[in-house]
Amino acid sequence: MKKKIKSIIVFTLFLTLGFIFLNRIFASQNIFVNVYEDYKSLTKKTNVDILFYGSSHAYTTFNPMIIDDKCKTISYNLGSAALYISLTDLVLKETLKRTKPKLIILEVYEGTVREVISERNKGFQLRALDIIPNYSIEKINSIKNIFSKNEYLGALFPLIRNHEKWNESSFIGFSKRQTLNKNTLFFHSGYRGHFKKLDLTERESFKDLTKINAPLKNGKIYFDEESKKHIKAFINTAKKEGIEVLIVTSPDLTSYKKHQPFFKELKELCKSFSTPYLNLNDYYKEIGLTADDFMDPGHLNIYGGTKTSQFLGEYLNEKYQFSDRSNDESYKLEMQKLQKSKDLFVKSDGFYGIELNKKLIDGLVIKNLSISKNNRDHTITLNIENDKRLDEIFEKYKLSFKIFPTNLDNLNDDSKSKKWKFDKVDIILENQTNPMVFHIFTKIKKIDKAEVFLFNKEVYKGVVGEKITIDDLDF
Repeated sequence: MKKKIKSIIVFTLFLTLGFIFLNRIFASQNIFVNVYEDYKSLTKKTNVDILFYGSSHAYTTFNPMIIDDKCKTISYNLGSAALYISLTDLVLKETLKRTKPKLIILEVYEGTVREVISERNKGFQLRALDIIPNYSIEKINSIKNIFSKNEYLGALFPLIRNHEKWNESSFIGFSKRQTLNKNTLFFHSGYRGHFKKLDLTERESFKDLTKINAPLKNGKIYFDEESKKHIKAFINTAKKEGIEVLIVTSPDLTSYKKHQPFFKELKELCKSFSTPYLNLNDYYKEIGLTADDFMDPGHLNIYGGTKTSQFLGEYLNEKYQFSDRSNDESYKLEMQKLQKSKDLFVKSDGFYGIELNKKLIDGLVIKNLSISKNNRDHTITLNIENDKRLDEIFEKYKLSFKIFPTNLDNLNDDSKSKKWKFDKVDIILENQTNPMVFHIFTKIKKIDKAEVFLFNKEVYKGVVGEKITIDDLDF
C-alpha cells in the first residue's frame, strides 16, 4: 500500500513538473517579456524611484533616460499594449514586490477605461496577466471578469491557450523575449521609441493643431462605477505603501481638442481621490509638439517622446523632491547609454530628389526618385511611367532597393552579419501603387550610392532587366 501511495506521489510530482515545464515552453513571445525581465534585472541591482504604468500611450511617451537625466532619478516604464484600467492595479501590486518608488505615474486615456470586449484586446491583457502568479486569487477574479467560461483555462495556462502551436515551439530554452528591430525601434527601460513619422497626408490634416475641432461628446459618461473603482484601487495600493501618485494623459491627436468632457471628468475624478492630474494635451505649445512628433495620430514617435519626457522631467522637479541618485552605479550606467543614444532622439531631416527616366524592364520606367530622411527612417518614393504592362510586371517580380554607405561601420547589424556592403529593402510590388512609397530603416548617415533593380518573386535568380545606380547622393 505504501509503495502504491509513493508511486502515486512520484507520478503526480512528475506530472506537475511536466505541466509547469510545458506552460513555460508554450508561453507567448512578446515584447512585454523583454520589459518585465529587464525590470526584474534592474530591481535586483537598485531601487527604482519612478514607475510608469498604462498602455501603449505610456510606453511611447515616457522615456526613463530623459526623465532620469532631468530628475537625477532611476525610473522604469511598465506600460503594456492596450492594458486596461481593470488590470493595472494587479500589475502594480505584482511589480511593487520588487521595489519601492517615490512616485508612480499612471497614464489614463479614454480607450483604457472601457470594458474589454474584442478578442484582440483580450489577447493584449494576457501579456500582463502572464506575469502574475496563478495562485493569485485576484488574477483568477480578473480572468473571470474579462474572459468567458470556456476561455478561463486558456487565460490561466499558456499550454492550453497555445497547444495548437506544438510544432512551432522550441523545447530548448525558456526565453520568450521578442527579437526587436533596432533600426525601427529604440527600446530601453520599457520605453519604445519609434522612428516613424505620420504619413504626409495625415501630417497635413494635423498641420495646425490649434484648429483641430470635432463635436464634443456632451452628456456621455466616460467613467462608470467599475472604472472608478479600479482607478481608486490603483491609487490606494500605492498610497498604502507611502507612494505618491500622478495621473497623466499623453498627447494624442485623436483626442486633442476633442475629448474635453473626458478630460474634465477625469480631472474631477482625480480631485475626488486627492490625486493630481496632468493633461499633456494642454501643453502642446510648451512641449513644442507638432504633427511630425507623432508616429500615428494616437502615439508619439521617438522625437515627440523626447520632447514630452523633457517637459515632464521639468514638471516633476517642480512638484516633487527626489533623492539625488547621480552617484549610483546604475544611474551612471544609464547616463552612459544616454550619451550613446542622444543622436537618435533628435530629428535629422534631409531630402534628395533626382530625375531618372530610366528603364528597369520593358513596361517599367522610373521617371524620378526621391529620398526623404528622418533620422533612421528613409522614405523612398519612385514615380513610375504608366504602362499597360505594370500589373503583369507587379505580379511577377519584387523590387530591391539598396543603399551603400561611405562608412561600413554604419551598416545595420543584420547586413554586417551577412557581410553585405549595403542595407536593403525588398518590396512586394503587387502591394504597391504608383507612385511607390516605402521605407528603409538604416543607421547609415552618408549614402555613397543607391541601386534599384527587379528580381523574380518566387526565387532569387539574379537581376531581371536593368539595374539603376544612383551615385553621389549628397543630402
